[in-house]
Formats: sequence, structure tokens, C-alpha cells
Amino acid sequence: MNVFPRGILNRLCSLVRVSWLFLFSKNNKVVINGNTLTQGIYKLHLVQYHFYAKILNLILNRAAKQNQLIIEINDLNYEQSIDLELNSITEKYDLLEREVLFNLNDVQYIFASKKMRQYAIRKYNIDKNLCFTIINGGDIVRKIPNEFTSPINKNEKLKFVYAGTLNKGRQIEELLELFSRVLEVELYLLGSGGEWINNNTMSIQNVFYLGAYEEQEAMKIMSLCDMGVIPYAEDRLYYNLCYPTKASTYITSGIPFISTKLDETMIYFKNRETAIFEDFNKWDEVILSLNKKQILLMKKEVNNIKEEFLWDELIMKEEKLFS
Repeated sequence: MNVFPRGILNRLCSLVRVSWLFLFSKNNKVVINGNTLTQGIYKLHLVQYHFYAKILNLILNRAAKQNQLIIEINDLNYEQSIDLELNSITEKYDLLEREVLFNLNDVQYIFASKKMRQYAIRKYNIDKNLCFTIINGGDIVRKIPNEFTSPINKNEKLKFVYAGTLNKGRQIEELLELFSRVLEVELYLLGSGGEWINNNTMSIQNVFYLGAYEEQEAMKIMSLCDMGVIPYAEDRLYYNLCYPTKASTYITSGIPFISTKLDETMIYFKNRETAIFEDFNKWDEVILSLNKKQILLMKKEVNNIKEEFLWDELIMKEEKLFS
């Protein structure tokens, strides 16, 4: 069911349909994304009113009582809003998660990381037997039509790529400053929310903002690069709790990556020759020490494991939830 269609009237109809489903359906298996539920269907800004949060809690409890309700948790938005300094909505997320999302009976949760699952179980006293983990996966790089033109420069420089949301507050500024000092390599930025970057990179000749692409085109561009980058601040709680989707996307695109020392990410890649983990203040040394031969060896290791990070493989591990 498309619960977030375009147009105000369509969204109102969607609200009615979903609410009817939650209130009156029986013996169904209902899977819904937590952010879609609380930010798309039932609006976040209304959660500041406790009676609204109470009503939403009652609706979801009724749905769980009459059906098998599974909520997918991609983010712990309260912790995320603190680390991203989104102060205007931090209290709303706190109320939302305490009184609604994690205050339900007999609801099953799919968390997008192991650390996030462990943290939520401790903080909200959730039954661990109702909590599962499926990290975000990637897709197979499919054949791109001949008319696709690669925006990657054809030269011998090592090419690094950042793929993901490019809003400020995700260490993008620090990344730009770093690559402005390491002119021997190139950095390509893929994703939405990065329009502000052009003003910051006009004088940096080796950094290129490409904008947002469809997933398959973006993965094709990544596959033409040498390494991905994950520059998140390792001293912030949320970045250590979450599993960055871009890690799977880089791997399934066929490239290794360099990352800061993030707890959740290191669970999957620390002891494999497919990623380099280092403090951000040492990245320039690491980048300058790399060469094509070393990266080619890493790419061979990536090809050996990339199927493990495809969506189908990851979901199959928790197939009992959906069978």
C-alpha cells in the first residue's frame, strides 16, 4: 500500500485507509516503516500534544492486538536529532519514541543495525524476543543503457566517492576541506541536498558535486570509482549506533571504502580487506599512501563478499518474519 502518495487529497485518503486498516483489520501481517508511520501518515508536529500521542498509541496497540504488526526502525530519531543538532524537533522525537513507537504491546521491531537494536532494548525495556535486525542492503549493478554518459574524469588519479544525503551536519564540510589539501586524488559527491556545495567547491579543482541520480545510475558511477568514503564523526553516539546504508551500496557496487572508526560498521568489515578504518585526522595520510594495485586487491575481496550485502540475502536471514 502506498501510504505517502502525492497530493493533499491522496494523502488524506491514505490516512483514512491506514487508520481503517489499523482499527478494523484482523489476522493480517502488517509491515510498516516507523518514519513513514510517524512522519508521513501521522504528522510529527502534532505529537507535541500528549493527547495526540495517546490516540496514536491506542490505534497501534489495537492494530497489534488484532494482527501481526511489524515496525521497521531505520533510525532512532531522538538520538539522531541530537547528533545532527536538529534542536527544534528533538523534544518531539523524545515524546514520539517514549509514548508511541516503543510503548506498544506485542509489536515486533526490525532494527536497521545490531547496536541500534541493543540500545533500544535497554532504553525502552523492549522484549528482545520481539526485536530483529536487518541492515540496509544494496542492489546489483545492472546494465546501464548505452546513452548513459559517465561524469567521472578519465585520468589516472584515484577517485573517491561519497554517496548519500549531503545536508550540512554530516561532516561534509570537513570532507571538502580534507580533499582541498589532497590534490593528488579526486572526490565525487552523489546525492540530494547538496546544492550548497557548489559555492564551497568553486576554488577546489579536485572535488565534483554531481547531484542526485537514480539508484542504478548512481551505482554505476560508484563502480567506476576506486573507493567510497564514510566520514561520520566517531565521537557521536548515533553514528556508532546506526549502520550506514552507503556501506552496503559501496560494497555491492564493487568498491571498498574508507571510514572513521564507527562501532556498528566495524562489526561487519573490521577484519576484512574491504574497508579501512582510521581517525578522520589521519585520512590524508591514508589516502596518499594508497595506490591502484592495493585498491585492485581490495576490490577482489569486495567481489567475494558483495552478495552477502544484497537486500535479498539480508532479508532471507529473517525470512520467518515474512513467510
